[in-house]
Amino acid sequence: MKGAHNFKVGYQDARFNGTRNRFPNNPTTPINTFTFSGFRPDGTPIPSSITVGAPITSRFVLHPLGVYAQDSWTHGRLTLQGGVRFDWTTSKFGADPHFALDARYPQIGPSPIIPVAIQITDPALLQGVNFKDITPRGAASYDLFGTGRTALKVSVGKYVRTLTGDGDPLDMNPVNRVLNTGGPGGTTPFGTTRAWNDANGNMVPDCDLRNAAANGECGPYANQIFGRLINGQVGFTNNFDPAVVRGWGVRPFEWDVSTAVQQQLGPKVSFEVGYFRRWFGNFLATDNRAVTAADFNPFNVTVSDPRLPDGSATLTNLYNVTPSKFGQVDNIVTAASQFGKQIQHWNGVDTSITGRMRGLTLRVGSSTGRTSLNSCDIRAALPETAPTNPFCAVNNPFLTDVRGLASYTVPKADVLLSVNVFSLPGGLLAANTNLTNAQVAPSLGRNLAGNVPLLAFVNLLAPENQPIGDRTNQIDLRIAKVFRFAGRANVGLDVYNLTNANPVQSYNTAFNAAIPAGRPGAWLQPTGILAPRLFKISITYDF
Repeated sequence: MKGAHNFKVGYQDARFNGTRNRFPNNPTTPINTFTFSGFRPDGTPIPSSITVGAPITSRFVLHPLGVYAQDSWTHGRLTLQGGVRFDWTTSKFGADPHFALDARYPQIGPSPIIPVAIQITDPALLQGVNFKDITPRGAASYDLFGTGRTALKVSVGKYVRTLTGDGDPLDMNPVNRVLNTGGPGGTTPFGTTRAWNDANGNMVPDCDLRNAAANGECGPYANQIFGRLINGQVGFTNNFDPAVVRGWGVRPFEWDVSTAVQQQLGPKVSFEVGYFRRWFGNFLATDNRAVTAADFNPFNVTVSDPRLPDGSATLTNLYNVTPSKFGQVDNIVTAASQFGKQIQHWNGVDTSITGRMRGLTLRVGSSTGRTSLNSCDIRAALPETAPTNPFCAVNNPFLTDVRGLASYTVPKADVLLSVNVFSLPGGLLAANTNLTNAQVAPSLGRNLAGNVPLLAFVNLLAPENQPIGDRTNQIDLRIAKVFRFAGRANVGLDVYNLTNANPVQSYNTAFNAAIPAGRPGAWLQPTGILAPRLFKISITYDF
């Protein structure tokens, strides 16, 4: 077959190992954290809950391996590129003979709440994922009119999720599987939460912390199996469906597709416009088998405040588990497709102009895009996955950024001038609030399960009503002079944020109706702005 080929094969192999340790703040107490819901008129905090736990330790080993082959073929006005990749990723926990790590098994405790340390020795529990994937990739470019001035380009490729080994949603580390909430790899401190009312005001949880039932000033464990042995083994909050952690083509993935047209406008000047689409698959869902959808009661809440759009926000279809099922946990991480359809898409358009002429290099471009999500089927079947987030169908607004770069070398003077300009959109801003039992009970028809005084971090704003933060417009400048003597010296002056712009970069998204606008801690009060104008002098010497 006529045409030029460029064939390439490759092999990649790596091994990562590390240690997971989590410890209570004080080894003499099982309390990891205290949570407060606000302040009394005298300034003392209002207790809400505590988290009790125990130290954990475990080693992990992650072994990713990849083999790939690719070819590029040019024939006339057409260039084709194709490739295929095989990925094999495994993980395990405990000792690793390849690196002579110690032979300790994953361990939980000891602590006041788990007096006798629990070691996990079952070989089946020390094995992690075993993923095998074959992913194709391809691209094509075509000289549309045969003039070498107009090119049509298309590319498509499948990419599998890269595992980090520790803290990943597919982290099967046995000690992480005893986490309270948030699924595997969640950020909740190791252990379980329980309500705390501090009835006597001494700021000490006066209750038997080892007793999982409500007693004294403490509510029941939010995870009733925490710290318990079941058939001689520790009770796991999170279990894994073998069908999603072992086998061919079961790993979460994404497909990327792009099309672009590149047009030469003049000598060394071109314009390009491209459309990009990304979609994801093999979603995971955490199904609490100890409850069903019928075990959750719906409720609605309205919060009135002049700072909110239209002066109020109404949340509907929130859920709270029935009191008889509070703390019942038997999670399994499995395929979301078992419960319905879930989508996550990203669509975007990029444009750019690039030119090089008489010492001047210029590039100006823009990018606009948005993400679309829908997990309503999953939430309807498994309310426990998002009981206080009713926004399961999201179409974010299109956000556009503009960037420009120009550089020019002054002839004979050996002076380089360059400027970098960009305009970036702000992010969507939430209104996260604590819903108290008093706000919820009228609609729910009862108090919150487990004597919980409040539901924390509930976003009051639907995506279409979320405000957008400040746009960042920034100009950076560089001037450099080249000196040539027994080598080459470059003396440069960099000026970042030339105009000394001060757009807000981060905001307080905690909404507290008791704190009016303009007061410290108020909603959307700036917590960070763009760094001020900065000058930097640098000297480099090459010899």
